[in-house]
Amino acid sequence: MKYTQEFLKAMHPLTIFAAGIVWDTEGINVTGKRVLLTWVAVRGDIADWSVYVALEEESFERTARTGDKVSLRTASVLVDCDDDMRLTYRS
Repeated sequence: MKYTQEFLKAMHPLTIFAAGIVWDTEGINVTGKRVLLTWVAVRGDIADWSVYVALEEESFERTARTGDKVSLRTASVLVDCDDDMRLTYRS
């Protein structure tokens, strides 16, 4: 699914709208090691969004609360979104 700005605006604040588990070496490179990471994409209080990562044993909810925020480049690898939505990424 390609996410759009309209989709983002329609959801409630603090909603996890995409999530998964990925090997860190698959275009992410947060730790520099081959470890599994849990990631979540979360809508902010306004119509913006961020992606957070944590080690794989963390739940999606905990990753959203305490995970490390990633750059837009990394977020774009994980979340398929249009250019308008990319402009609202909160780094």
